[in-house]
Order: sequence, then C-alpha cells, then structure tokens
Amino acid sequence: MNQDDLVELRAGDTRLTLAPAIGGGVASLAWRGREILRPANAAALAKGDPLGLANFPLVPFAGRITQGRFSFNGRDVILPVNLAGEVDAIHGQGWRLPWRLAGRTDKSATLRLDHPAGDWPWTYQALQHFTVTEAGLVHALSVTNQGSAPMPAGLGLHPYFPRDPDTWLEADVDGVVLTPAGPPAPPPDAWDWRGGRRLTLPVDNQFSGWSGAAAIGWPSRGHKVTLWTSPAVSRLVVYAPAAGDIVCVEPVSHQLDAVNRSPGGAAHGMEILGAGQSLTLTAHFQISQFEG
Repeated sequence: MNQDDLVELRAGDTRLTLAPAIGGGVASLAWRGREILRPANAAALAKGDPLGLANFPLVPFAGRITQGRFSFNGRDVILPVNLAGEVDAIHGQGWRLPWRLAGRTDKSATLRLDHPAGDWPWTYQALQHFTVTEAGLVHALSVTNQGSAPMPAGLGLHPYFPRDPDTWLEADVDGVVLTPAGPPAPPPDAWDWRGGRRLTLPVDNQFSGWSGAAAIGWPSRGHKVTLWTSPAVSRLVVYAPAAGDIVCVEPVSHQLDAVNRSPGGAAHGMEILGAGQSLTLTAHFQISQFEG
C-alpha cells in the first residue's frame, strides 16, 4: 500500500494513523512527537503485514481456537490456520481482511468490515470507531450478528507498545492461564502486575481476574499510558518476547479457546448473539507525563 491509503487524525498533540486495508489496523499513535505504540515500518506497510502494525482488532474472537475446530448448536466449524508456524486459528478474522473507511472527521474515523458466512458460518458486520483527543485515543470495536442463527462472539485489541529495560506494567489481576485447558493459577512474582513491575522476563499468557484497567510506563521516555475498557473486561493478555523490544497488552473479552470449553464459550466470556444483536468493547488510551 502507499501513503495515500493511510488515514491520519489529529487532536492537539495527538496523531493517529490508520491503515484500513491492512486488517483495519493502526499504523501509528504519536503524542507530543513521541511514538506511543510501536509504529509500522515501511516494509510492513508495503507487504500489507498486520503483524508489523501498531495495533489491530481481534474479531469475531480473540486468542486461539485449538486446531481451528469447535462445535456449536449441532454445527461443526473448521477454521483455517491463519498464521505461519501455528496449528490453531488465532486472533479472529478481521486482522487478515481489508476494512473500508465508512466516515471520518479531523478527529475521528469509522472503519467497517462486512463478512459473509464462510469458514466462520455466520454473517456479521464489524465496526471500529476511533476518536483522538489531546490526551490520547478512544477505540471502540463492535460486532453485529447479521444472520438468523445465534452466533458466538468475542472481541479484543492487539496493541504493540515499545519496551525498554525500564518499561513497567501495572494491572490488577489474580490469575494466569498456564495451559489452555487448565484453570488459572496464582501469578508468580515476576508476573504479578498488581503493584507495578518491570517487564524483565518473557511472558506470553492470558491473565484473569483483571479489573479492566492497566498502566504502562516508560521512565526513560518520560511518559505513561493508562488503559481501561468499557465495559470492563476481566481478561488481559501480556506478550513480551525474550528477544525483542515490544510488549503487547491486550484486553480481551473471553478465555482462551472458550468455544471448546463450554457451548459457544458462553460460560467462559463469549457472548451468544441473536439475530441483530451486537457486542462492543471500548478501550481508552490516556497518555500523560511520567511521574515517579
């Protein structure tokens, strides 16, 4: 894609750049000239690679579905493995598809995805609405069942933040999922984010009992981000690889592989949407100077 395909929004010192054709993703979020999310590089934009973006949506489910298979209401669903090197369906479908710009102002934009029934055997519409403010970003993601049969649905966001040696995370959680089939366990000290902790060890896990609010700080860069969701969701994925300079702090609405843990995942955070019903997740990213 080229620069003409990007959508830029501004409010005061905040600048948001969207890449609708690349999974409805965010290419950059900057504040006072600082990149708050890891910005997309030219190669990722040229290749149309959502994994090289700053953020992308997780819809109509978040996380993994084991081997891409589950059953719901007598229907067997088989989803393609959609990430090289994986054996599961991961991150939903929206991040692999182009979205279209449905409306915009200088400070806001709406992206739309109309998805017919296919491997995912339900027709749905997904919307993203972005509003930039002088202090950050409000990002709303929704999905609507446009078919006649009930549809399981879940949502999430996948923001990539830069990670320095002094980057820290604070989040009120009470458990960590160590295996997809197992119950959450108490988090070890290194992953106990409740009092704020530097991201010194690798992590790639979902945390439970989350309050729906978190903070990420960069003392050396002089700013922090306070993240919260409305309605509050109780699960948070934290991904910080041993080799690399990023951390993903991902609000998600349901447990990993929820659709294989209860019918439609209803007992594990998935919503069962009837005809015309919608599910919405709104994430607030408030940026401020670091004080500490």
